[in-house]
Amino acid sequence: MQHARFHVACLCLAAGCGLASGTSGGSATFHSGRLPYPERTVRIGFWLGCSDNAIFTPEVVEWIGQRASFVVLNAAVKGPHPYFDYTNCVARLKAANPAMPVLFYRYHHMFLPTPRTGGLFYEDVRRHPEWALCDKAGRPIRPHRHNASRLPDITLPACREAALRSTMDAVARLGVDGVAFDMYHRSLSSRHAEAAGRGDAFTAAWAQASEDYLRRLRFALPDGKLVLINGLWPMRDGLLADQAKLLNETDAAAVEYFGYYVHPPRTPEDRDREFARYVLDILDVMESHPDLIYGVYARSRRYVYLGYEEDYLVQRYGLGCFLLGMTPLSTFKYHSHFQLRSGAHGRTWGLSYYADYDLDLGAPSGRRYRRDGLWMRRYDKGLVVVAPSAQGDRIFTPQQKGYTPEGETVEGDWLIPEGRALIVLAERPPAPPGTALEDRFESGAPNAWWFPVGDADTGIVREGGRSFLRLRRAGDAVQPWHERRIQPVRRLVRKQTLSFDIRTRDTNAVVLLRVEVDDLAPAPVIEDAAARKAPYAEDRRRPYAVVCLQPAENGSRRADQGPDIPYGQAQAGYDVPYLTGATPRYRADGQWHRLDVDTETLFHAAGRHLKPRRIPSIRVLGEVDLDEIVLRQEPARFSTPGGRFPRPVNRQGRQLQPIPAPRR
Repeated sequence: MQHARFHVACLCLAAGCGLASGTSGGSATFHSGRLPYPERTVRIGFWLGCSDNAIFTPEVVEWIGQRASFVVLNAAVKGPHPYFDYTNCVARLKAANPAMPVLFYRYHHMFLPTPRTGGLFYEDVRRHPEWALCDKAGRPIRPHRHNASRLPDITLPACREAALRSTMDAVARLGVDGVAFDMYHRSLSSRHAEAAGRGDAFTAAWAQASEDYLRRLRFALPDGKLVLINGLWPMRDGLLADQAKLLNETDAAAVEYFGYYVHPPRTPEDRDREFARYVLDILDVMESHPDLIYGVYARSRRYVYLGYEEDYLVQRYGLGCFLLGMTPLSTFKYHSHFQLRSGAHGRTWGLSYYADYDLDLGAPSGRRYRRDGLWMRRYDKGLVVVAPSAQGDRIFTPQQKGYTPEGETVEGDWLIPEGRALIVLAERPPAPPGTALEDRFESGAPNAWWFPVGDADTGIVREGGRSFLRLRRAGDAVQPWHERRIQPVRRLVRKQTLSFDIRTRDTNAVVLLRVEVDDLAPAPVIEDAAARKAPYAEDRRRPYAVVCLQPAENGSRRADQGPDIPYGQAQAGYDVPYLTGATPRYRADGQWHRLDVDTETLFHAAGRHLKPRRIPSIRVLGEVDLDEIVLRQEPARFSTPGGRFPRPVNRQGRQLQPIPAPRR
């Protein structure tokens, strides 16, 4: 039987990837057809951890199907309703895009009880306590912060056989295109090896068992099934080279930390090596195996979200670094966390999508090169320029005029601060659309509104020559509300205005807008010493506010922490405010009323420290008719006149100075 890897390699060679010579045959031939959307410059691998399978609404499934090159899905095997069972989620994703590989998520080097697919191996190991790797005192070694986690002894043939059977069964039973292993280490960590106390021979046997399992699994899986490992880690010396030895036994690999490490550099040497370690070394490994699928995931330092524009700049830096070494089957995604749920510490979660992903640079026309301290790579339709982190600001002088993704002319001398990237397009891009959303319902389609499962009385109604959306209470639904993602693409916008017609007789009806905000207030002082050491304690400010639109007859005030924040409660202890006092009101008199919600004016009245940035979604509770929904936006300029990027600022508003070069 032929391996899936053989087909990937043949397709890559047939596509003329040309990495050895540093050239490509143009946009149409650089990417292999092994993944969908070969025409895209930037392809996306979605790694999704669902806090609730019910998030896989028809709109979200369609959104992923239109953009994803592959999906790793970590979700509960049984959903809150059969419609959201794991097998049904997979089937709906495949229906949206049959060419998109969907991989189920699991552990191999760790087991813990969880209803998600990652815990499938847990029951096998629970029934065989002798498979747990124990320390010298006979206690099971816990590899993870979860107290219930255990480390299996994969050197035992019976343990590997059980894992192989479990994986093969899941691939067949769940209808997936393969498997993605999280935290797949080739070698036993020095900490765990010391705890086990079983010598160098055991450590070597562990590494051989890691390779053997992948080799046997890929041989046993049917043709076309994929095996992905996470991952290619550079956090300590020798780790990346050791993990790269697994690439001979897999079809795909994830790069979990790219561009920056999540923690600030601890020493001057760490600062000096950050770009080489978290960019160049990883790109070298990817280019040494150009026939593999790579999921490259860039993140900000410390996972902390400093502000909308700062986040966009960090994202562009990660993308620029990726483009320096993009290979035919590699994908890129920037986010602070894989999870699909609201808020928490980063806000840029699993479905976060940036307008940069839609840039058309064509194919690379050569390898990366260095000039004047800048790293560059030419593309058919542009140029990528990267100023490495912690190596000082740089001046870039283009050889010919170009344009930023925001349409500004690039000519003369440009200052590129360290840790920033400049993408120069050969042709001026079109202006961003002034209207981000327009739902008029004249076609008879619900336009991506999520109707709860079991909701049979909601849909498009035509009355008096007018088509509109009728939303009704869904008492037998999984969730008794209706929702739509109304601004799913992250772009730089200065101002937004949402307008819509509304009609209701329900005095308890509520329309909720989830608004992403920058909280300009000083970070709260954490008095408790233990709380200060908690993850993300340094940035516990408000990431979202909820605008609550109610009928004038409803005089009640909702609690500051209400039950109806889209996608569940806010995470990480945030105090998410509900804005009710300054919001426009309408009468529940059964007549149509026009509402205009200017978020800038609204938040200025509510509190100047909250700056609205984006409206990700709208939610409706109660008996409501809606029509003529329009979201207008005014694009923001990305850089200041004269071609100088703004200096990033920290949370207190002080300018961040470059990290000084270490003394030699």
